[in-house]
Amino acid sequence: VKLVAELPPTLKELNLTRTNCFGDGGRAPWKRLASLEKVYQADTHITGDIVQLTSKLPMSLRELNLDRTEYYGEGVKAEWSFFCYLETLCLTSLKITGDIVKIVERMPKTLKVLKLYRTECSGEGAKVNWRKLLPDLEGLSLPHTALMSETSLQAWDEYSRSSFD
Repeated sequence: VKLVAELPPTLKELNLTRTNCFGDGGRAPWKRLASLEKVYQADTHITGDIVQLTSKLPMSLRELNLDRTEYYGEGVKAEWSFFCYLETLCLTSLKITGDIVKIVERMPKTLKVLKLYRTECSGEGAKVNWRKLLPDLEGLSLPHTALMSETSLQAWDEYSRSSFD
């Protein structure tokens, strides 16, 4: 939190990966970094409510990597669609809950990579209208979630074959 308050407002990229940084990321004054495009916090001890964090981050973000941090909360309440430039969202191993259909409905259409590996998301992935909601999606990681079913995998397989052929 203190670090974010001290950074220059012109900062475009913040990489804290594998540092010993800690604190409540949702309480940091992120909005003052209006030019910020890339945030990497993977493998840190940063914690906080994902809903609070997404309400404070600047809309200029293109990449957000929170893999293996200590964020938690209801993914369906986070304002993902606010990030109209977001292309990469990595939430591996977070305690993010919610129905996958509702979470994806809130994602920006600009998203190209979505990693929900080892989250607590649930629901039926086959019910997500992937083509319509995320037309530019190039990578999707869903292993070890509560929605790994044969129909989910078949839906993704059909989508990827038709989209990438």
